[in-house]
Amino acid sequence: MENAEPQEIAAVSQPGTADGVPAVFWPELDESCILQETDDRIFIDKPPFVPCQEAEAGAADDVVTRLAHLLAMRAGAAQVPVSPVYLGVHQRLDAATSGVLVYAKRKEANAALAQAFEGRTAKKVYLAIVTGWHGPARTLTHHLAKGEDGNIVALPRPSKVSQEAITVVTPVARNGKYSMLELELQTGRTHQARVQLAAAGAPIVGDDLYGGEPGARLYLHASSLSFGGSDGGRDWVVAPRPKAFDDLLAGAFKNPHAVYRDAEELHARLTAAAERRRRLQKDCESGALSTFRWVNEEGDALPGLAIDVYGRFAVAQLYDRDEGTFSEADVKAIAAAIRKFGFAGVYLKHRPKQANTLVDTRREDVAPPHAILGEDAPDPYLVIENGVCFETRLGDGLSTGLFLDMRRNRKVVRELAAGLRVANLFAYHCAFSVAAAVGGAREVVSVDATVRALERGQSNFVAAGVDPKLHRFSAEDCFSWLERTAKKGEQFDLIICDPPSYSKTKKTRFVASSNYAELADKVLRILAPGGKVLFFCNHRGMYQTKFRRTILGAARALEMPIGQLKDLSVAIDFPHAAGGDPALKGVLFTSNALSGAKLPPAEKGAKVPSSGKPAAPSKPASASKIPARGAPTGGATPPRGPSKASLASTTRGRPGGRGR
Repeated sequence: MENAEPQEIAAVSQPGTADGVPAVFWPELDESCILQETDDRIFIDKPPFVPCQEAEAGAADDVVTRLAHLLAMRAGAAQVPVSPVYLGVHQRLDAATSGVLVYAKRKEANAALAQAFEGRTAKKVYLAIVTGWHGPARTLTHHLAKGEDGNIVALPRPSKVSQEAITVVTPVARNGKYSMLELELQTGRTHQARVQLAAAGAPIVGDDLYGGEPGARLYLHASSLSFGGSDGGRDWVVAPRPKAFDDLLAGAFKNPHAVYRDAEELHARLTAAAERRRRLQKDCESGALSTFRWVNEEGDALPGLAIDVYGRFAVAQLYDRDEGTFSEADVKAIAAAIRKFGFAGVYLKHRPKQANTLVDTRREDVAPPHAILGEDAPDPYLVIENGVCFETRLGDGLSTGLFLDMRRNRKVVRELAAGLRVANLFAYHCAFSVAAAVGGAREVVSVDATVRALERGQSNFVAAGVDPKLHRFSAEDCFSWLERTAKKGEQFDLIICDPPSYSKTKKTRFVASSNYAELADKVLRILAPGGKVLFFCNHRGMYQTKFRRTILGAARALEMPIGQLKDLSVAIDFPHAAGGDPALKGVLFTSNALSGAKLPPAEKGAKVPSSGKPAAPSKPASASKIPARGAPTGGATPPRGPSKASLASTTRGRPGGRGR
């Protein structure tokens, strides 16, 4: 057995002792959202990013469930199920759209509301900020239908599947390229205002679905709603214009970092980011999850800022970008804003532009070892992901020990692993290995150049309630291990390949953008027929399409029969900026078990497509074999610790990537 070494691993807590996320973190509706209320109806001002229907079964993130909860709480029924509160639904808004919604409070009130909406006596007025609008008021008439990709399209003429859409557009303000428009919807079609304005050459700001320029939110607001009275008059219920609309027109945030100097806007964007992750609440409350990404830079309209949640603690990561750096005042404002969401302590990671130039990622000016606000977390600190305990160390350098963007992929590994032989390359703290073991893998081999990383990996096995002695840990350069394993003819059913974007050891140098094809070649040589590989890349210069081609090219060069090549999706808590690729790229490769095609011998070195100079070959080296915790060492003297060179390969600030 290729077991790893530690002489001693600190005792860890048993599973189930991790802290939960602060209850106050999740935004709730309060009385301020109620615009008007009668015995029959209730009008509310829906915040942006709150869905009108559950995103998934049991999420309880929709506005109806949350409004019912508010009304039950108001009635003093905190311990009573929400179901006795009746709300009749007659109107919906897109999750990203804010503004007026009306619900029936009694079943008897449904008929009148239904008649008003179906008979078009209900009047709906919206506000939108767009680019590209020219000229005076006019009426837009289009024929809308569902396109091949599921989005709504405007057809040039009526068809059997189209519906007529009519919107009266009136300009109300303008500043530079931005125009604020008042929209009166004469019909009620799906995405009507968004599609019609885009078809008219004036897409709504923040509407990445229909060609709008990036924005802090979708700049569409249901501003007023009315129902005609018996005397022909109208009483309008009005939702105030959001501050974000005035800020955009005034150019308040032309400097992207200005948001960090506006406490109200910063809080609003943090709240919106929490709303976008609201469906995670059910897993947090059930005890299955206590760690996720709260803010993902431009994907949450907070440039250069990422925030990760670890139970009662939050870790803010600041990225230096071309638009500017964070001042000391910015850092204090961010920490204070985070603390308001109920966190016991706030940690800071400062990621310079060229993170790969850092020799020591534990420098205090880069990653302070203590919380910059509030209390320190225990070290190690247990968190829960998909019901499994993992150790983290929030004050130990740029990395905490667990890459949160891999949560969904660890679940994939867990679901695939039963009965398989699994190899986890660049294993770091062995989170993928733990997922495979928990999923019932027959054997898991964890490979990493750094002894300390594998020691902590074994500790992660213990934290998850898995005996590390049942699995193997190899402290060796991954490229050398792959070559040696291929020469031995050893094969694996499932392989996880998640290299750093950049690494350098005594034997090899690896840059993902230029050397991934050679790595894929080595990995595929040890894949069993019908086996699967999860390939990952976190390099900015590697786009998803190029990544797929790289894996496909490596397989074809080896004449390996391909069963499937599937893109791995990005988790909801890692949204990327509109028009860009996700930071993390993933592909699930499956070989075809029905073919008997043989791979070329490893020593022949088949030619592999490459976009750069291949990594220099290295002679096979004996692995540092680390016995699992409690395993006999046989009197061998263990390595004293990682060298600076080996440490670089697993300093997973991911130089050139996104600081995972």
